[in-house]
Amino acid sequence: MNQAHVKILFRSLTLTVAVALVGQLLFGSLARAQGPSVSQAISMSQDTGKPIFAVAGASYCPSCVILMNTLNTDESLRPYIEQFVPLKISSESDDYQRWKQFFPPKKSAIPALFIVSPQGKELYSAVGALPTQSLQKVMLSSLEKAGRYPTATEWEEILATLEASNKLLEEQEYEKAADQALPIVEQLSRLGSLLELGTEGRRAQSQVRILTATEKQQFDEALKSMVSKGEFQNAMDVATLEQLLAVQPDQRKQSAREIKQSIRDSAQKKLLKQARELRQAEAMAKDSEKKQQRKALAIFKRIAKRYPNTEAAKRAEQNLKDMANTKT
Repeated sequence: MNQAHVKILFRSLTLTVAVALVGQLLFGSLARAQGPSVSQAISMSQDTGKPIFAVAGASYCPSCVILMNTLNTDESLRPYIEQFVPLKISSESDDYQRWKQFFPPKKSAIPALFIVSPQGKELYSAVGALPTQSLQKVMLSSLEKAGRYPTATEWEEILATLEASNKLLEEQEYEKAADQALPIVEQLSRLGSLLELGTEGRRAQSQVRILTATEKQQFDEALKSMVSKGEFQNAMDVATLEQLLAVQPDQRKQSAREIKQSIRDSAQKKLLKQARELRQAEAMAKDSEKKQQRKALAIFKRIAKRYPNTEAAKRAEQNLKDMANTKT
């Protein structure tokens, strides 16, 4: 059966199969058959991007009860299960017969495990009550296949980029560091608790903490320089480092508070406003999406018009030229 057929069948399945989705208790008891239908579960999967983790079994099956107990009570599994839409299917129901047409189990036994992507692609299938470590490994591997967790090669690139960005910060190459680090740190922040699930994620968290410490140190120095010198480049340094720190909510609030307390001169406030707008536009201009590039173009034009004969305007005009040359 090819992938196109699977997608068609998966859409059909949403209209015909009724299985239980339990939120608070994760999988709940197989003895109960309450909860939303599979169509609602698939809708949730597609809305969140989370794969479906389905378990088919029966209350009379000792292995099924053991598996359900593990899934519901083992706290070490909770961070993993939270990355999925959990489903339970009664193996005695007609619903399971229908389910098996689309996702045949490896053996005609229970409990049967299935992990399915929001697009209806089977990521994993097995039979039996897997132990905790095996479940963790299976879930992490499936998240990787679903594009919800970086591959080993991607982790190497992420860690190398974070390390290189930290070195650039130490060399006071703030804008280069921001261009490298921002997409990575934003990606990691979106992963959230997923970072706790693997060694590479925890290493990345450690690297981000090191990077943040360097950012904070350089930010404090840049802010002092801006207050004492009041030059546009100082304002760009502050705006760039502020942008890096802003990815983390606690740092964003703290840096905003420090800027407010330190910069009271109206001329310096104007410089920082210009620098912030310019830095925002330059980040957008490097985005691969055309929509972001168009926004950057509009901001550059606005800066050039609003702040004539300033360093910000000169730099905005140069960016406009560079973007025009890139198109040609």
